Amino acid sequence: MQVPLRFIVISVAILVSMNKPGACQSQTFNGEELYLEAVKAFDKKDNITAQEKLKASANLGFAKAQLSLGKMHFAQNEYELAFTWTNKAALQGNAKAMTLLGHLYSMGYGIHRDDSLALKWTLEAAEAGDPEAQVCMAARYADGKGVPKDYIQTHKWLQLAWDRLPANNKPVAGMAIRILKGTIHLMTDEQRRQARQLAEEWREK
Repeated sequence: MQVPLRFIVISVAILVSMNKPGACQSQTFNGEELYLEAVKAFDKKDNITAQEKLKASANLGFAKAQLSLGKMHFAQNEYELAFTWTNKAALQGNAKAMTLLGHLYSMGYGIHRDDSLALKWTLEAAEAGDPEAQVCMAARYADGKGVPKDYIQTHKWLQLAWDRLPANNKPVAGMAIRILKGTIHLMTDEQRRQARQLAEEWREK
């Protein structure tokens, strides 16, 4: 079963060389300020100002802005730009960016299709606590896609996803429910217990 992340929705969101002490902190601070200004501009429907500030924030290295640009380009089918900005954010450890990057590699959007890299980034996002990635890992284990089929792992990731999945994220919740219904009857009581135990051990890390 192909499990694309089409449920990912748009979120709002001059590379500068500085050699002075505290330059990194200054760039991060300014990038965050510009990002917040971009959000305010989007709220006021001032899209031109918002996009200018968003790009300036992204160019300063602010990961949330980079991810937002990646999502915007993805929604516009500009996949190479989507990959470029999403990759920058993922390399900074942004879990949502890792999830989207895994999707881009899985579908071959903006980059050559590579399921091993898709799995790598999806797993990293899941381990970082992103519920969408956790549902995708559950789907992979349910189908044996890139990993051995393992219903214990499937239900571990489903339980962890439910901990953080927003109530209004109906597409991902629907996917999780379908995986649950399709696998729960195939498990023994002992396997269900092991899944609960693994989920609890993960939470305690």
